[in-house]
Amino acid sequence: MEAVYLKNMKRFLQVLLTMIALVFCSNAVLQWVAFLNLPTELVLIKGRPQKIDFLNPVFNALNLGDQNIVLVNGSIAPRILGSADGGYEFNGVNEGSSKIQVMAFGAVPVKTINLQVVPNETIYPSGLLVGMRLQTDGLLVIETDNVKTDNGLETPGESAGIQQGDFLMGSESTKYLKIDDFVKEIAESKGKYITIKIRRGKQLKDVSLQPVKGTDGVYRAGLWLRDGIAGLGTLTFTEKQTKVFGALGHGVLDVDTNIQLPIRSGKIYEGKILSVKKGKIGSAGEIQGVILEDRIYGNIMINYYQGVFGKMTIVSNQEQFKAYSSIASRYEVKDGPAEIISDVDEIGPQKYQCQISSINTGSALGVKGFVITITDPLLVSKTGGIVQGMSGSPVLQNGKLIGAVTHVMVNDPLKGYGVFIDSMLKTASQIAN
Repeated sequence: MEAVYLKNMKRFLQVLLTMIALVFCSNAVLQWVAFLNLPTELVLIKGRPQKIDFLNPVFNALNLGDQNIVLVNGSIAPRILGSADGGYEFNGVNEGSSKIQVMAFGAVPVKTINLQVVPNETIYPSGLLVGMRLQTDGLLVIETDNVKTDNGLETPGESAGIQQGDFLMGSESTKYLKIDDFVKEIAESKGKYITIKIRRGKQLKDVSLQPVKGTDGVYRAGLWLRDGIAGLGTLTFTEKQTKVFGALGHGVLDVDTNIQLPIRSGKIYEGKILSVKKGKIGSAGEIQGVILEDRIYGNIMINYYQGVFGKMTIVSNQEQFKAYSSIASRYEVKDGPAEIISDVDEIGPQKYQCQISSINTGSALGVKGFVITITDPLLVSKTGGIVQGMSGSPVLQNGKLIGAVTHVMVNDPLKGYGVFIDSMLKTASQIAN
C-alpha cells in the first residue's frame, strides 16, 4: 500500500510541477507578446485625447522626454504611473516630437517610443490623378558596364570601386545635377583621374575614376546612370491653410535597384487618363495616361515611405477641393465599411465603397496599417479592383480621412494595403509653413 501511495504522490507532484511550469511559461509568453505589441512610434493629433492599452500592467510607468508636448493621464510630470489595466490616456497639447521610455515594474526600461504630435488640420481629401517628375539628389548608378577600347574591354567605373546603388554627387569642379554634367566632364577628361564624391547609403566617400577612350574616340566611365523618374499617382490631400500636400501613399523607388530615391526637387502636374488596364489575379492592372507638363500644380520636396510631399502653387478648381474633412488617428480606425476617392475615368474623382480589416496600429512608419477590400461593383467593373495609379487614393471612414491606398495585393486585386493619415501628416509636418 505504501508503495502505491508513494507512486501516486510522485505522479501528483509531477502533474503539479508541470502545471506550474505551464503557468510560468504561459505568463512569460503573454509578457513577450505584450512587449512585442508596444508601439515603436506614437502619432497623436493635437488636442484629441487617445486612450492606448499597453496590454499588460507590468508596463506600469513612463518617463517622458519633452513634457510640453503631451499630457499623459492628465499630467505633465516627467514620470507617469499607469492604471491597473496598463492603459494610458495621451493628449497632444503642442506640435512637435519627443521620446517616451516605457518602464517595467516601475524601474526597468524596456522600450523607447518615438512620439509625434501633428496639427489637427482641416484638409481636402483629393483623389485626383496627377503626374509626378522627380530629380534625384545625385546621379544613381543603376549598373556598371564594360567599355570597348583598342586594348579590349575595360571597366573604369567598377575599377574605381563604384557600385550599383551608389549616387555620384560631384567632382572637385562640378556638381552633378543631371547626367549631362557627368558625361561632359568625362568626355573632357582626356583620360586623367577625376576625384568623385559618392554617397553609399548614409556614407559619403571619395573615389578616383580614370575614364578610358572607347573605340569611337569618346572617353567613357562604364556606368549606367539615372537622374530622375516620372509617373502617375493619386493626390491624397491638401492642407487648407498651408497648402501642403501628400500623394501616392508610398515612397518612389527606382525600378532597377529598388532604392527609395533621395530627391533634390520635383513637381506634380495634371494627369490625363487614356485607358485602364484591369487588374486580375496574378497581374496588377494600371491606369494608363500622360503627364500634362503645362499644368503644374506644385513642388515636391520630400520622398519618404508614406509618399511624396510638397506645396501647392496652383490649386485645381476640381470639385474635390471644395469639400474638406477632419482627420482620424490610427486608433480611431475600425473594421467595417469605408470609402475611397479615386480618379479612374473622364468623370474625375468619385467615392467608391470598400471594407477595412486587419488594422495594425503598431505598423512601422504607418505603412501597411490596414487592409482595404473593394466592395463597390461600379469600381470593380471599371478597374477590376485596385490598380497602379490608384496609390494615394484617400480612404474615409465615418466622414473622417483615415489614410490612403498604398499597394495592391497581386494575388487578389480587390485587396490592397493602406497607410495611416496620421503617419502621412507626420512626414508632411517637416515642410515649413
